[in-house]
Amino acid sequence: MNKENVAQIENKQYLKVIASTLLIILLLVGGYFAYTYKENALREEKTSKISITEEEKQFKEEYESLNGTLRSTGIPNKTISIMEDNKVKYITSKEAVEIIKEGEGVIYFGFAACPWCRNAVPLLLEAAFENGLERLYYVNVRPEDKVEKDIRDSYKLDANNKLQKEREGDSSYQDLLKALDPVLNEYELTGKNGKPVLVGEKRLSAPLVITCKNGTIINSHTGTLEEHKREVNGSLRDLTTEEEKQILEIYSSMLAIYLKDSCTLDEVC
Repeated sequence: MNKENVAQIENKQYLKVIASTLLIILLLVGGYFAYTYKENALREEKTSKISITEEEKQFKEEYESLNGTLRSTGIPNKTISIMEDNKVKYITSKEAVEIIKEGEGVIYFGFAACPWCRNAVPLLLEAAFENGLERLYYVNVRPEDKVEKDIRDSYKLDANNKLQKEREGDSSYQDLLKALDPVLNEYELTGKNGKPVLVGEKRLSAPLVITCKNGTIINSHTGTLEEHKREVNGSLRDLTTEEEKQILEIYSSMLAIYLKDSCTLDEVC
């Protein structure tokens, strides 16, 4: 066999390898897009068969209406998308206390303009959807992003570094603090010397997600991640893809544990 024939055979083998590799890549890519299309189609079909409640519409509007707007601090609100079938039901702080003490459920404490909430909520809703959660209770901690409507107590330090209570929380806030006590951190302010000053009560920070059953808080998660903090200019960066995966796993794990032994809404416990 001469060199020309050998070269032709090697060339044909090389072309076969290239063709096979391309075919495998096309099959993998095609399979991925087919799977994604099927999953999206199933989700759309499931959603289309469900009647969207007024509260679900309200929640979607509440959060999406802030897309592209600025807070009073001049910091832009993160643009997010809220699924229509979000399972949200609005409750008061008093109702939250009753659920924690005597009922069962998953409760989200937050507000639409909270930058950490805007990063976390789409992931919470995704986890709820994937785990089949039938209802997500929502306590709006600061309606309309107005301090005067905040349900929480507010303190400040005066010129002498002494504590002053700026405003009282709503009538059920102290009861809520007692009910949530095991999962809350101490409320502290930063003094002029840079040292923390304890207020003497705990603080409901947003976002807070809890699962509870039979008078016991099963699991909770506050904020997003420890390293997700404000920048020097006061803005909050978006979560990275890896950080989003971490938070989604946290919420999914919480819901899976909660739902494992829970009754459905139509069952008698």
